[in-house]
Amino acid sequence: LRKGSSTELHMHRDISEIETVARSGHATASNIDKYIDGFNPTLNLPGDMALAGYSECHRIPSPPSFSAIGDYVMDDVQRLIDQLLIISVPTMKCGGDLRPFLVSAAASIVMY
Repeated sequence: LRKGSSTELHMHRDISEIETVARSGHATASNIDKYIDGFNPTLNLPGDMALAGYSECHRIPSPPSFSAIGDYVMDDVQRLIDQLLIISVPTMKCGGDLRPFLVSAAASIVMY
């Protein structure tokens, strides 16, 4: 927790008092303290996003993908992934159960 973050979260228009308390670990001096799970990521994530400078703190994150370039190039993307990465796990090869994870990881590599 960085210095001043509780104040910053209280001032943020999208962050509730419960989300601030869950993120900071402070008590509200009410009975609700017994029911707040400070380790619940759904309570902590909006505060984390606010402190990171995001304006839409309650937006649902989505994994990286190649969707922006269109479905018609997915065969080329699959070939790129096979050339870019050494794939020895059968479930990560084309048609495998973990291939979508590998495609998302490859999209992350390309993005950054």
